[in-house]
Amino acid sequence: MRKPKRFIVVSFILYFSVAICAVFFSWQHYYQSRLKASDLQLQQFSQHFLTQIEKYAFIPQLLAQNKRLTNTLLDIENTSQLNNTNRYLEQINQLVNTSDIYLIDQKGNTIAASNWQERVTFIGQNFTFRPYFQVAISGQNSQYFALGSMSGLRGYYYSSPIVHHTEIIGVVVVKIQLSTIEDNWNDTQNSFVVSDNNHIVMMTNQDEWLYKSLIHLPEEQLLKIRRGQRYLDKDISSLDFMGDINTNPVEITINKKPSLFNGFLSISQYLPKQDLNVRILIPKMLILWDVLNVLLTLTLVSILLFLVVMFYRQRKSRLLQIERIRSQAKQELEFQVLERTSELHGEIRTRIDTENTLRRTQNELIQTAKLAVLGQMSASISHELNNPLAAIRSFSDNARQFLLKQDNEKVQQNLERISDLTVRMAKISQQLKHFAQRTSTHDLINSSINAVIKSADELMQPELKVHNVTLQLLIPAQTVTAKINTIALEQVLINTITNAIHAVSGQHSKIIELELLEQKGHVLIHIRDNGCGISHEQLDHLFEPFYTSKQNGLGLGLSISQQIMQSMKGSISAKNKEAGGAQFTLTIPKNGKPSNIDPTNNNIPP
Repeated sequence: MRKPKRFIVVSFILYFSVAICAVFFSWQHYYQSRLKASDLQLQQFSQHFLTQIEKYAFIPQLLAQNKRLTNTLLDIENTSQLNNTNRYLEQINQLVNTSDIYLIDQKGNTIAASNWQERVTFIGQNFTFRPYFQVAISGQNSQYFALGSMSGLRGYYYSSPIVHHTEIIGVVVVKIQLSTIEDNWNDTQNSFVVSDNNHIVMMTNQDEWLYKSLIHLPEEQLLKIRRGQRYLDKDISSLDFMGDINTNPVEITINKKPSLFNGFLSISQYLPKQDLNVRILIPKMLILWDVLNVLLTLTLVSILLFLVVMFYRQRKSRLLQIERIRSQAKQELEFQVLERTSELHGEIRTRIDTENTLRRTQNELIQTAKLAVLGQMSASISHELNNPLAAIRSFSDNARQFLLKQDNEKVQQNLERISDLTVRMAKISQQLKHFAQRTSTHDLINSSINAVIKSADELMQPELKVHNVTLQLLIPAQTVTAKINTIALEQVLINTITNAIHAVSGQHSKIIELELLEQKGHVLIHIRDNGCGISHEQLDHLFEPFYTSKQNGLGLGLSISQQIMQSMKGSISAKNKEAGGAQFTLTIPKNGKPSNIDPTNNNIPP
């Protein structure tokens, strides 16, 4: 009897020792695991929040440059102009999907707004008390969070000053609704909080925390917040978080309840530009449940082990049978692993074959596009070859006559002209052969951009002559090089120049400019025309496959050009010139690495 009792006592001592160690180490493990996962989640939500609000930051800056708004501020009494501005702001508001856009004069009075037709409109309201007006009227761009003074809804405001000559004559403001961003925070375990510099909650997935302070605020600080009217007349009570919330990470509790059951693990990220804190609160109960699951598993395993050892002698044969079952299960599992591994190898091979097939298809499509371009140019190329052929025939007939007259000097001159013409025809033929040959767009070598442009110019000369178009090359004297596929880049240039030829077809003076520049480790090629430009609708779909504005066009030229530029780690973009006409920009990195330059940036030379 003593041996079984001793075995039971030792077993319980061993169990409790292992359980204490398991609780300790599993708590540390799940604590760090939850912390790491929540930190990644915090980065994602912070980035999502910044992305959603900063995509509107440029809108007031662009509107501040608009002459329509400037003229409206200069002539506030012009009712017709005010109505036109209201409609314009309403259209822009619908287009960019913001909440409201409004125009404020120097005195803080709203003179035009996108909600001018609504029952509750901003027109006539004075916003001098808003910091976004105070900062902007002083000459700086501003951003600010507050509750709408009329709607009572949360909004994020961007504002920019409107300058006429050197005088600030008003402010344009764009308001963004924050509820659409908050709807994406659907995590049911963790709590997400965005708070201002006073630790007041402005966004959260916990409705009862909204407009409450994370910590207790002094009465004088609350009075200052109320005077600022950021939260209007909301009663800002305290959540009474206990703990230093400025520390990261930090364990906090609420209302001095037991920290194990009512505590949180808090991690935060400060957004300096917005002066906001994004915070994730992880309930410590989640970690406790993880530890309890480990403890429960350990207990079940211990009981099972205890029973197995207790009845080992009596059920030895049964254990041997279980061992055989386990061995068989292990073999089946290994077989399944091997089978699944074989399937994965097959899928990998299939994907590699599919990728190679897609690459071949892309190259075939590019080759077909080349031949289509040659087909479109066939008439002008035929004309370019027929002229030398006619001249050769004429010189041959003349040489025959001079030979009969034994005028050898004239015969020699005619033969030299015939030789020059054949050289010219051979050059045209060689250029066409070089352009039409197959090549892979992924083969990039350091090559001269100047030479590619000159080759494209020579190929396009027949087409330019037929349409009476002047192509002006603005190329630096020094050689500009980059890692490119010369034939592929030549195809993009020919596609773009061909589009420009069509664009200027209705102009009296048909001029196309091609300019080559170097900037910040990139090569820029601008192709400009003096045509009628590109509509806003066409700009949105310009590089989509099968989209075309031409009656007989396929809509593949610009799409293929975009694919070619991407294969060279570059890009192609289009915009309208202020003076009229369109401009296409090819951006190519000199070192063959992906381009991070924005071709639509106003700082790039026009």
